[in-house]
Amino acid sequence: MIDLGLTLPNYRATATASNILETAERADRLGFHSVWVADHLAIPLAYSATMGSVLYETHTTLSVVAGRTSRLKLGCSVMPTPYRHPLLQARALATLDQLSGGRVIYGGAAGYMVDEFHALGLDFARRAAITDEYLRVLKLAWTEAVINFHGQFVDCSNMTCDPKPVQKPHPPIWLGGDSDGAFRRIVRYADGWHGLPGGSPGARRVEPTIEDLAARIQRLHQIAEQAGRDPASITLSIKASCQIGPDDPRPLHGSVGKIVENIQRLEELGLVLVVLAPNVFHEPTPLEVVDQIASDILSAVTRRRAST
Repeated sequence: MIDLGLTLPNYRATATASNILETAERADRLGFHSVWVADHLAIPLAYSATMGSVLYETHTTLSVVAGRTSRLKLGCSVMPTPYRHPLLQARALATLDQLSGGRVIYGGAAGYMVDEFHALGLDFARRAAITDEYLRVLKLAWTEAVINFHGQFVDCSNMTCDPKPVQKPHPPIWLGGDSDGAFRRIVRYADGWHGLPGGSPGARRVEPTIEDLAARIQRLHQIAEQAGRDPASITLSIKASCQIGPDDPRPLHGSVGKIVENIQRLEELGLVLVVLAPNVFHEPTPLEVVDQIASDILSAVTRRRAST
């Protein structure tokens, strides 16, 4: 059965410390599956008009949220994998998984902001190779007592990286991206796909429709089958903007009935989680929207689950 998650306002117009914590506490209290934060380390001015200039750091935010909640899964949607050394990522997220009682979901991707890569001293042209290697090291650090790895970007011998995560063999790894290359990476290294309706900024952007998402899922499954992996072993989830209001052709925009019907269609496509993002608009989103989504949408999905 499908679950609903919620983005935290760690960026865009509603991004404040109090809004982040209040949204997380409401989500925990109201029965959402998980909360998710966006991730960037430096935002180019060219993007500030749409993203804003404020973005609360991922690991820090989720760590504080973990201490203010009791059951919510904690996800990043998504963290560009090349931005942090894999041993740093492994230790930070294993620590969070331990301290939260096993609630971490790792959302990663190759990244797409050329200027951000340049600011961090990273070779944008090699981001795919960096991502693949970092994912291999991340999994080793989470599962092996002693790490020995000799690659293009990481070279270490007889290293330890403890504590290990609570979740075994490791926290779920869900990768974003929409290209065939991203799908091949998911098939090789990930437990799931965390997609965006209409595609990803670094691959393609088209008008978001459920039909287009269905076609992308079919393509992911084709690539999995070609590689000898069971498509059913790949968890499917998306993050999507959501707005209750007048009729709108976009998925998850419009009346409550339309949004619930859209979620049912997504479940039929095999999705197990839809992360609703009411904070991605230019204008500040009131916190009461979280209550409205819970009372009108989450409750309908929950009732349907109970009746089946």
